[in-house]
Amino acid sequence: MSSFRREMLYSEILENHTDLNDKEGRASALWRLAELHRHLNEYENAIPLYSEVLEIRTHLNDRKGRADALWRLAEVHRHRSEYKQAIPLYSDVFKICTDLDDRKGAADALWGLADVHRRRSEYKQAIPLYSDVFKICTDLDDRKGAADALWGLADVHRRREAYEKAIPLYSQALGICSDVDYRQEKAADLMGLADMNLAQGDDGDKLYQEITEILEQSCTLADPTSDDERPVRQDSGSWTGLWED
Repeated sequence: MSSFRREMLYSEILENHTDLNDKEGRASALWRLAELHRHLNEYENAIPLYSEVLEIRTHLNDRKGRADALWRLAEVHRHRSEYKQAIPLYSDVFKICTDLDDRKGAADALWGLADVHRRRSEYKQAIPLYSDVFKICTDLDDRKGAADALWGLADVHRRREAYEKAIPLYSQALGICSDVDYRQEKAADLMGLADMNLAQGDDGDKLYQEITEILEQSCTLADPTSDDERPVRQDSGSWTGLWED
């Protein structure tokens, strides 16, 4: 189904639930519309929809639904580089998920906060957050989450030119992604290693060639409507924003 037809369908469902004064149904329809605009990178359209979902979920005293809406708003602002808006939203998500004993949700919120600080070059704040994410994901046996946290730590050390600390972290993340066949994440880890090779005067051509091959394979597998809850890594060195959702 085309994006246009999806939008028309969700809008019709929203209208029906509004006519019936069905707040739960209205929130679900608004969420679907917001998700559609987010996937299309139409963030200016997604923000008011997520905000209305947040208002309804708050009114319904649905704390999990409230956390989900706050999470998506934080993600949208992060993607728009609106970090001042994103930070309090991620913090609210972390508080709610902690209260609900939702460790996965708490880890995702910490990852978002860590990523914002990394992008703002606030490395002292980012390092303990990534470390906390790694600990939680290891406890939960969330291997992708653990690899993402290791990548974040490695990238912070790379940016600080602390290559002796970054290399083993990239390598550890690469090992996890190779074991479970996370192609795009594996490419990001290789890119980090290649960037450091270049920074230290070494040849990174073989790594760049492997990255190209991995991405070509990934393009055939990518689902543009997938709903991955964790933000995908980006901004590694000279290789910026090849994917984001």
